[in-house]
Amino acid sequence: MRKYIFLMSMLLVASSALAAEVGGVKLDDKVGVGGQELVLNGAGIRTRAFFKAYVGSLYVPAKAGDLAAVLARGPRRVEMNLLRNLKKAMLGG
Repeated sequence: MRKYIFLMSMLLVASSALAAEVGGVKLDDKVGVGGQELVLNGAGIRTRAFFKAYVGSLYVPAKAGDLAAVLARGPRRVEMNLLRNLKKAMLGG
């Protein structure tokens, strides 16, 4: 759970990548989930041992400025766009 909260807070503060290109990955401004439109709230690059591993992005119903708003009831979408060939064990820790 702590890793999940850390990831969410990291995505909140990574505001330099909103609706733009991050690590060579083009992110959509909006996406649909279950018939509801979600907006890009934040994105960032995860590195492992000096290598860029993936771009993570967070979509929520409305822009949120704090963790409580992100974790509020409702649909959310977290995307991971891999930048390298990774094994399952490498993503876990």
